[in-house]
Order: sequence, then C-alpha cells, then structure tokens
Amino acid sequence: MWMKIGLLLLITVPVVGGAYWVTSNFFFLESAEYSLVSREGDFELRDYPELTVASTPAGSSGEDPAFNRLFQFIQGGNNRQEKISMTTPVLIGNGQMSFVIPSEFDRKGVPDPAHESVLIESRPAVRVAAYRFSGVADETLRGKALQKLEAWMARQQLTAQGDPTFAYYDAPFIPGPFRRNEVMLQVR
Repeated sequence: MWMKIGLLLLITVPVVGGAYWVTSNFFFLESAEYSLVSREGDFELRDYPELTVASTPAGSSGEDPAFNRLFQFIQGGNNRQEKISMTTPVLIGNGQMSFVIPSEFDRKGVPDPAHESVLIESRPAVRVAAYRFSGVADETLRGKALQKLEAWMARQQLTAQGDPTFAYYDAPFIPGPFRRNEVMLQVR
C-alpha cells in the first residue's frame, strides 16, 4: 500500500507542480487595464481606456494562422526587429484576432509589422459587460457563455451594441478547467 501511495505521489506531484508553474507564469504577463464599475459573480461591468492593438484577420474559429502572424510580429517580425512582450488577453471578435500592445509603447512608438495583414490600430475607450468562464472554448461553450451574458444584461437593463468579443488569457496547453476565458459586449 505504501508503495502505491509513493508511486501516486511520484507521478502526481510533478504534474500538478508543472501545471501550477506554467499557469503562474501567465500571471506575470501584462493585462489590458480597465476600471471595474460593478461585479456580480462571474459578470462584470467595465470601462476600458483607449487601447492600442495589433490585429489580423481570423478564421471562423480564430485558429493558428492569425495567432502565428501576431506572434511573429511580437517576436521581431517588424521594421525594428524588436521583440514585444506578450500581453493578455488575446481578443477575437469582428473577424479579427488582436494582441494588446504593452503600455510601454504609445501609438507612434509601436514598430511597423512586417506582415501586410497585421495592422496596428487604436480602439476607443468603451464600457463593456463581461462574463468569465472556464473550459476549452469551442463553439458550443462560447455560445452558452454569450447567452448567459445576454441574459444578465437583460436583467440589468443594459443594451448591447455590436458583436461579441471573446478574450482568452491562457495558453492552449493549460487544462480547460484552469483556463480564463471571457465574452464581452459593448454597452450602449
């Protein structure tokens, strides 16, 4: 019996410890700042300031080609061959995937992307309603999260404007239950 417990610990401790290490390193990434207006469980009303983002067209599921173009840009695929720190969240909405540019850059200070389909743009300040959920965000899970957000907004008498934006905070190799995902809708 002690041998089985020892073997279980020998296997479990490195796996759990490794997952914790990987997840905790994402806490050191800069995240887009916002002001919290109100919170009710997993729902929040937020005010985002103007944000500078690098954006590129995304497929219907926002898969690898878009992420790879943006990742190449921050890894030095730009006119200054300058590395740019990764930030969170990765945003997907309106047919685009976007990385938020770190606060150390201002609009004029961002290097020009080498790939022609990566654009640097400024997004205006906005108030959004957000719903946080975990899991591997497939189409079904995203749809359920959006329905929950819309129902909460209706109870709060908030009117949505525009299409939803999905925000992903963790790497794809993070187990689903530990992932932080969000769906946001602009408030009119």
